[in-house]
Amino acid sequence: MSSDAKSIVFRQRLWASVEAFPDVNLRWYPTRLNLGSNLEISNRLRGVYRNLVVSMLVRTAVRLNVSGITTEVPREPPDQARRTRVAFGEYAVHEFSHAVGLLSDEYIKDRGTRSTRVNPATPSVFTLSNLSYADRDDSVPWLHLAPTGRFRRTASGSHPSPLVGWLWVGGVKHTGVWHSEYRCLMNGLHNNFAFTQVASDDPTANAHGAYTEGNGADLRDRDRFCSWCQEVVVIRILEKTDQLTEPGDPSDPTKQGQTWYARWVNELREKYYTLLAVDQQILDAEAHYAALNPGRNGEPLWQSDLYIVPKASSNQPSGSVPMLADDELYLLLGYAAIP
Repeated sequence: MSSDAKSIVFRQRLWASVEAFPDVNLRWYPTRLNLGSNLEISNRLRGVYRNLVVSMLVRTAVRLNVSGITTEVPREPPDQARRTRVAFGEYAVHEFSHAVGLLSDEYIKDRGTRSTRVNPATPSVFTLSNLSYADRDDSVPWLHLAPTGRFRRTASGSHPSPLVGWLWVGGVKHTGVWHSEYRCLMNGLHNNFAFTQVASDDPTANAHGAYTEGNGADLRDRDRFCSWCQEVVVIRILEKTDQLTEPGDPSDPTKQGQTWYARWVNELREKYYTLLAVDQQILDAEAHYAALNPGRNGEPLWQSDLYIVPKASSNQPSGSVPMLADDELYLLLGYAAIP
């Protein structure tokens, strides 16, 4: 926490503005939360106001469009243990999504960097992220949206392969982290590749084949979340408004988060699919991606090396094998054979 005079004045004015509202909900995430470390969302959530999020539009005297940031701003002593998430930036929707949805950036900030973070051992609404730090099919949280998941999609011959729900490279770091779609509100510009991770073969490279830092592809969709980010935001809203709670839930906040996520998966997700017609949203996204040809020579997106199919885990399902069409069987065999 900065202690210079300007920072103190800023915090004083921020909290004076917040307290001017008569009905601000100041409950916070319990300090007893034990979410683990080295996760995208970890124990730093302790003490953060649960239902209070601030969004501030920012510009400078030099630039009207400034780079955004979301951070946690503490109160002044003696209440500095309490913090709120504040979104600063010109593009309010993207930054507000960081603040209220705990969503992370999906762009590649620096090429050649590798993430060392891990996925949570036990899924929880508190640790739920739009990024995955594992590439096995038993660890990626959004595979129900993939072509082999809840909404089956196949392709054969020269038809474009379905792309929603696979693992797309990047999430601030370049490798060791993935997101679920090519484009999203949480993506951006920075050092993204447009088609291939071979910079000199990608349209982001200069004509002579060299790559200029900061000259990446703009993969931000300003009109929509990807399907997984949308689902995460819905879960966050339900959590913050106690819609996931039922009598008999554990009293321990860590176990509550795990119980609520299981309830979402087993009971509520199907209702969400129906209410928001998620299957049609996915089909619309697939149609959009099928029409993209972002390669240097007009290659279609489905031929890109920016995405992979998850590695098959050793936990193969038991029971009889369902009867599949030839193209479904081909897709699933290829999916299981990836090393």
